[in-house]
Amino acid sequence: MTPPIRAFCLGHRLPIFSPGVDFTMVTPVALGLAGEIVIADDGYPRGSEGALSEYAQFFGLAERIAAGDVVADSVYLFQYRKFLSFLEGPRRSTNIPYAFVADAAGAEALMPSLERLLESPEPILVGPSLKCSDSISDQYASSHLPEDFLGLIAACESLELLQGERLDAFRKAGFLLPSPTLCRIDAPFLVELAATLAAVWREFAERFYVRREGYQRRVGGFLLERLHGFLLRERMAAAGRSEPAAMAAMELIVISDSPHIVLTGFDSTG
Repeated sequence: MTPPIRAFCLGHRLPIFSPGVDFTMVTPVALGLAGEIVIADDGYPRGSEGALSEYAQFFGLAERIAAGDVVADSVYLFQYRKFLSFLEGPRRSTNIPYAFVADAAGAEALMPSLERLLESPEPILVGPSLKCSDSISDQYASSHLPEDFLGLIAACESLELLQGERLDAFRKAGFLLPSPTLCRIDAPFLVELAATLAAVWREFAERFYVRREGYQRRVGGFLLERLHGFLLRERMAAAGRSEPAAMAAMELIVISDSPHIVLTGFDSTG
């Protein structure tokens, strides 16, 4: 029988807290765990350069679901120190105001059970959205290189995945959904969504990619995060939830001993 829901941890390392639910690790390197799914970063263009963050594992998991190698009606995705909860954490972060912090000992009580995740009537469960002061393209340019975002737009156009008014809506979108790979999502939509994002990345990597250094080396993760959130919002709108704020069905929890969250090389996009 197909499991109604399965939990997966995406990333390079094991959770630093006890999730309290059965989960499968989806990792770029073998960790010696029973049932782990190893998806190498270099299986995708520029992945070996660190450009994709967790998206290599996101793509690989979706491909295995599509092939029937992984079976579930829906999935809940989290990372080694980040997850979505129906509860607020004990403290709000001082430098990432849309996130709550919890220590490792207290995190298990915040982690939702798989049964509770299935009880929600929402078709997709994601974390909080942020309003942009102007547009998502301007927001991207404030922290990253604007020519990369222009390349993403061109890749979408060339593949005819986003065109005309739809592409314009993406470029002018007034919201950002941080870390959209953290979610509970129906497996068929995950497969569809990942296939779209992977196609855009391959086009971008072939025609527009420039290797960046330092923080900007994760250019693929930063770009795909914006497109991913937009596509999620489109699906939410189709389900009658058109306002970005309505997407914030769950709270973002980050394991940290301090309310000031220090990002590391293992963290997802931002």
